[in-house]
Amino acid sequence: MLKRLSKRDRRALIILAFFVATIPLAFLVKFILDQRSAVQGDLRGKVQLLQRSIRTIGEQERFHQELEQIEERLSLLEGRLLDAPSSNVAQTRLLGILKDLESETGVTITRTSPIPDQKAGPYTKVMLMVNLDCEITELADFLNAIVTHPKFLVVEDFNLNIGRSRRARQRRNLRPRIKVAGYISLS
Repeated sequence: MLKRLSKRDRRALIILAFFVATIPLAFLVKFILDQRSAVQGDLRGKVQLLQRSIRTIGEQERFHQELEQIEERLSLLEGRLLDAPSSNVAQTRLLGILKDLESETGVTITRTSPIPDQKAGPYTKVMLMVNLDCEITELADFLNAIVTHPKFLVVEDFNLNIGRSRRARQRRNLRPRIKVAGYISLS
């Protein structure tokens, strides 16, 4: 049959056959290249994920050590909380601490009144309003004793009134009113 075709027709037929054969081949090559680039992109993503995982595993020991340090520090700080199962008992213990500090520093506690406790995360803040009668040096010693006490105590509010009587002014007595807070853990 090819012998019956002219040379020109044969060439046209060969060119047509070439195009018919190369078009699917071109699509096949394009498909393979697309698949290759998709696999390369997927592989790059997995390599990056693997590198991040290796870094995380490498840092895991450091994170573990930091967590242990934080837990140690937290246990030390929790040791400074008031030892009490309830806020009423904590207020009584806080008052006992203040009475001990009163005898150490020479101030006179004239009146105490409890203030409702407040939740502060996993802790409860217990507070007392304390009226004092003292001289300036005794007051300084008392405040210093509060803030340096082994239990975590905070002076939250401080009001200072100078005695109104002539005798009190001559003695230079002060009548401070302070709000002292301590913390307990109810967990």
